[in-house]
Amino acid sequence: MKHLGFIIGLVFLQMTFSHSYNCDRTPQKAEDPKDNIDKYVLEISGNPETYSPETTYTIALKSSPSNPITNHFTEFMIVVEPENPSKIPENVGTGDLTPVDPTVSKFTPRCPNAVIQKNNLAKSHVEILWKAPPATTEGNNCISIKAMVFESSDSWFIDTGGLVKTLCQEEENEDVQPPFSEECCACHEAKYEIAFQGMWTRNTHPKDYPSNMWTTKLGDVIGASHKFGKAFWNYSEVASDGLKLLAEEGDTSLLENELKEMVKTDDIRTIIKARELPYPNITGTSYTVFRVDKDNHLISLVSKITPSPDWIVGVANLELCLQNCSWVQSRNLNLYPWDVGTDDGTTYQSPDSPSASRQIVRQIIASDENYPFYRDDGEPIKPIAKLHITRQKLYDKVCEEEDDKCKLSEWSDWTKCDCDTDKYKTRTKQFENPENEEYCSQNGKHPLEETIECTPEECELARKCAQATWSDWGPCSVTCGTGTHKRNGTLPEEDENKETTNEESEEIPCVEEEPCYMPLCDDEETTLTSESLVSDAPVDCKVSKWSEWSSCDAREPCTGGNQFRERRILVHPQNGGKPCPKRLKKVKYCEAPCAGNVDSKETLPSWGPARRGRRVDCVMGPWSVWSPCSSNCGDSAVQQRTRAILVYPSRDGKKCEPRLEVRKCSLPYACRSREYLQLSKH
Repeated sequence: MKHLGFIIGLVFLQMTFSHSYNCDRTPQKAEDPKDNIDKYVLEISGNPETYSPETTYTIALKSSPSNPITNHFTEFMIVVEPENPSKIPENVGTGDLTPVDPTVSKFTPRCPNAVIQKNNLAKSHVEILWKAPPATTEGNNCISIKAMVFESSDSWFIDTGGLVKTLCQEEENEDVQPPFSEECCACHEAKYEIAFQGMWTRNTHPKDYPSNMWTTKLGDVIGASHKFGKAFWNYSEVASDGLKLLAEEGDTSLLENELKEMVKTDDIRTIIKARELPYPNITGTSYTVFRVDKDNHLISLVSKITPSPDWIVGVANLELCLQNCSWVQSRNLNLYPWDVGTDDGTTYQSPDSPSASRQIVRQIIASDENYPFYRDDGEPIKPIAKLHITRQKLYDKVCEEEDDKCKLSEWSDWTKCDCDTDKYKTRTKQFENPENEEYCSQNGKHPLEETIECTPEECELARKCAQATWSDWGPCSVTCGTGTHKRNGTLPEEDENKETTNEESEEIPCVEEEPCYMPLCDDEETTLTSESLVSDAPVDCKVSKWSEWSSCDAREPCTGGNQFRERRILVHPQNGGKPCPKRLKKVKYCEAPCAGNVDSKETLPSWGPARRGRRVDCVMGPWSVWSPCSSNCGDSAVQQRTRAILVYPSRDGKKCEPRLEVRKCSLPYACRSREYLQLSKH
């Protein structure tokens, strides 16, 4: 009997662990959930397809950007669960959630690793932080991030249509260097340790291996953390004098002097140096540390293969900054031999044979019969060395430059309350540097819109003004540039016998204001003078501020229409100045109230505008030009072109066609053909 109780207890514990992630996320007094069709989405910073262990990501629950209407919700729950709870290792877990704004969200005991709303105010956007779990090689290491969104008891959504994101632990390909970026959005700095491990032996590379093993070594490692475009060596480029001396003689002094000069010009953060690995320690490991920041987010380093004419191992422009504005936790990369192109020798102990002119640095491949790394079995070269890069520490810094880059205007005036269609009012900010708008918007750290509920008094005034008799538009507030003009509305007399004071009779409660455009002011004119024609100084683009939203252009009650706002180009760019922003006009959907339904609760749900109106088809922009081929050889090279979505579909409108088109390149040579290899030498 005791054994039976013990077995039942084990089964209970297993069931508890397997199903502890499954909790009831149904709101109280809620009816059946609805399908989330283009209403709300979960977004993860950087839009990753996999997660990097112990990396922090920003998760946003927001109204769908493809929907012209901003939807609002009062309650939510975001949980992080294993994709398969029965297979995830118990000691790994699902990472850690943290509310970004404690006045908006909080933890809940209803579910493990879950965050809910702190209040029931209407909201269209919330953010939380998720730190991914540690790396594991056991079980199923895939995580599901799920959301429940509640508008009202008969309008709520759960785990459908973009409310679930599943990420699996990234499987690092140690033979492929990740792509690098021009900019890094990480504000803090990071300290890393490099472990440079030798892997070059007679067993791994037997062909023509030096007979005297005591002469073999991987030389001193030298490199730097640096800015984009400031690597001291690059694949397929000609070597500097310092790299030539290192590759031919193993002398790092001249290259180190070159790096010190780059420090003076602020192109380098840290010079990286690690000790050599001579035989018999050629398969040992050498260590060093370095730091990176948002400007110096790439590393490049080299080590000479000895003996050799001019061969090295190394990496150029290795990226450590992630798209989600954090630093990679760790990175491993196999290193293969490169011919620096300053000596024509093709064996380990070739006599000096200086090249007539320096060739580009190129990777030595297994199909090249002239080198000792040639393999006739079709297998690739085995790595000569390996880099193990591990993040040790983060240093908090303030992104002052980004704050300037993404500086915002003051809040605009609140929009008018139109409580027949929407009982919320909105105010907005604009980026003061329009050329950075796309970058700053993707960053997601800059609130551009704030929405609150209209008061009963504002709704009552809006209903009265809807019946007003409007005057003609008044004069523009400026004589040049962009200004505003107004018109006044006269309310119908409700009681002819009602006494009013002079002050009340002069009050005009209904006023509409719209932008007006006058000729450019003198300081905005761009005239062509003899001086400007010969000047090559860059001229940046200048645009006006966004106008206010126009009135809804719906022509009949209970139908949909559009509102517009726009900005104008005041000064066109010249001589390489900052380009103009791509978007000069914005459109959003609006609805005219239905006659007789002003007070209808059924057609006006509490969360926002009723979903009525016309069908809107997708509108696509023109195709871009075809990109260059992705490779110079082989049958896998492709070209691609893209186009933008100008108008997103709604109300069952025609769906958008693909934005990306890919086609194969027709290239004359295979990558391993003798003809291509011969051409690549020149």
